[in-house]
Amino acid sequence: FDDRPGPVRDALARSQRAWIATLRKAVGMAIETGELRADTDTEQFVFEMFGISLATHHHRRLLSEPRARHRALAALERLIETSSVPRTDAGARRASRPRLVRTPSR
Repeated sequence: FDDRPGPVRDALARSQRAWIATLRKAVGMAIETGELRADTDTEQFVFEMFGISLATHHHRRLLSEPRARHRALAALERLIETSSVPRTDAGARRASRPRLVRTPSR
């Protein structure tokens, strides 16, 4: 529906914009609380997070890629790690930030 004007496309676009706004707010909160670096480009971070979710959906549903979820979690962890506030003690850093939970795929 992305290329078809009409009420279905409009509803989908509103839903996606709301989700992106929620991600933007969460990233902003992570910057404010010091979990992410102050110089984090919020829009780029959200774009990449959203891209990971779209790629995951595509690879899982259309391509039936069994490792898609694993790859998505690895990509998300890498994205978070590159924007996280550096800590002087790597062990304390790992302990202070919860790891993404890896549960079996559906």
